[in-house]
Amino acid sequence: MIRALCAAVLVTACSTSALAAAPTPQPKPATTPGGGCTAIKAPPPPSAPPTSVNTLRQAYFCVLDNYYSGPVMDSRALLKSAFAAYTQNLMRRGADRTDLQLPALTGNRDTDWAAFAKVLGAGDPAALRAAITGMVAGLQDNHARWVRPAPQEGGPVGTGIVGSSAQQGPELDPAARPPMFITRVLPGSPAAKADIRAGDIVVKVNGVPAFIGDTVNRGILDAFASGTVRLTLKRPTTGRTRTVDLEEGPSPGSLRR
Repeated sequence: MIRALCAAVLVTACSTSALAAAPTPQPKPATTPGGGCTAIKAPPPPSAPPTSVNTLRQAYFCVLDNYYSGPVMDSRALLKSAFAAYTQNLMRRGADRTDLQLPALTGNRDTDWAAFAKVLGAGDPAALRAAITGMVAGLQDNHARWVRPAPQEGGPVGTGIVGSSAQQGPELDPAARPPMFITRVLPGSPAAKADIRAGDIVVKVNGVPAFIGDTVNRGILDAFASGTVRLTLKRPTTGRTRTVDLEEGPSPGSLRR
């Protein structure tokens, strides 16, 4: 029996864009008496907000309410897994907080969450994404994972890097061996415009090495899940190493016509 989380709820609650604001209508140009058009200056529509403590809260209660053993699960285990992943992510990035300590947990899911959220404060978006991943991984169920929903047609679809040698579905293959190289880049995507090509070797992601020794560094998944990412790449044909900053955006090669 496949033990899976309630997909519809988890994808919505655990997505980094779950709390995105509704699109703002674009203003139409004003017409002058002479028949010309005068541009109306207006702020751009808001983009999806980064992962917040509230996103983590939704994921936490989503698991407790919808996972097959959620009603009898010890909520403290979820928060311990989330906290461990959160602090590990901060340490990998050199952003560790010496004052950050797991609060005393009682087993009451509501009061424990309140204490946990108070410790996190505003939270770090990248570490919060890691916390969600760690919390779900703590279930020790290879059929349970959280995913970002597919983007709407015409909207942001990511950086355009859609394949790597270490990739295994949405995860990284623990049996992968270095180097990690890119296998596919979508035409017209931010990555393609930055001259990133299939065959380029990924040395670091946001300063984090792709491999630690011969073991793939699963921490780089958190960086790829963000809207912006800094890649250190090496081109085997020339031996040149460079650093590229990418922001997610539309990839014409991935859109249906």
